[in-house]
Amino acid sequence: MKKLIFSFCLLILLSTPTLAQNIDLTKAIILNLEFKAGSLFLQDSRIVYNYPPNLQAAPEAELQIKILAADGQALGQYSEFDPRVIFADEFDETGKLISGGVSKSEEASWDLILPVWPTMARVVIFEGEKELLTIDTGEIFKNFCQAKNEICDPDCKAFKDPDCKAEILTPLNLGILGGAALIIILAAVLIVIKKKRRGGDDFAEPKQEPPAG
Repeated sequence: MKKLIFSFCLLILLSTPTLAQNIDLTKAIILNLEFKAGSLFLQDSRIVYNYPPNLQAAPEAELQIKILAADGQALGQYSEFDPRVIFADEFDETGKLISGGVSKSEEASWDLILPVWPTMARVVIFEGEKELLTIDTGEIFKNFCQAKNEICDPDCKAFKDPDCKAEILTPLNLGILGGAALIIILAAVLIVIKKKRRGGDDFAEPKQEPPAG
């Protein structure tokens, strides 16, 4: 009996896939930004999986970035180096540094990579106390969620992720259903065995009465 139970348990473990699929759902939002004539513009944006933010501490000429929810709650606040700042060093013919300086260009472009919160509504970029740009991330997140990528993202439920429509038919869920069925079968077998031990006569074939002479 012990061997039978062990065999059933082993079969369940082998037939039920692990819940930890090898998909990292950590997301980052990539904002392609451009300074032009002293103003800041958003040129492009996208959300990607498993992409680390590129935020850097900026002790000089820094930009401040705030990620806000719809109600104005601050979800994250970061500092970023101003890409308009140029460090110019001059060297003599021997390679010795003879002068150095810092200048600031009017034009520059770069990718700002930020972590994603499902409740984020906008990104605001400041220079000191001056607000340079506010980016509405709601539409960006909606477009990301409604694009087919074969990943049913739990953060996209509010946007009707098309990859979640047939969620019940995924191999993971089918495996779970199969494992549950095996557990039910195992429980039924154990009940039968237990009843047999308590009263074997209940399961014995009825004796044939000899025909009356």
